[in-house]
Amino acid sequence: MVCKEELIFYISEQISIEGSTIEIVLDSEMDFLESKNLFSEHPNIEPTEPIYIDNNELIQFIAADTKLNVSLISDVLDKEMEYLEQLGIAQPF
Repeated sequence: MVCKEELIFYISEQISIEGSTIEIVLDSEMDFLESKNLFSEHPNIEPTEPIYIDNNELIQFIAADTKLNVSLISDVLDKEMEYLEQLGIAQPF
C-alpha cells in the first residue's frame, strides 16, 4: 500500500511542485482509473494480471478534468511511476 502523503512529498521534492497541485493530479488519476473499472475499493485485493494504462489517454483526461498544463501532469505522473517502481509496485513496459 502506498502512503499518499509520502508519494506527494517525494514528487514535490523531485520536481518542485506544490503538494496541493500534485494531489489534484493524483485525485484526477484515481477518477480516471475508477472510470475504467481499474481501481478496487478493496486495497488488499491484488490484480491477477498487469494493468496497462494508455498514458496519453490518462494525461488528456486529467488535463480536461483539472485544466492543468499537460507538461506538468506528465512530470507528476512520471515521478509517481518512478516512486512506484522504486517500491517494486509498478514496472515499466
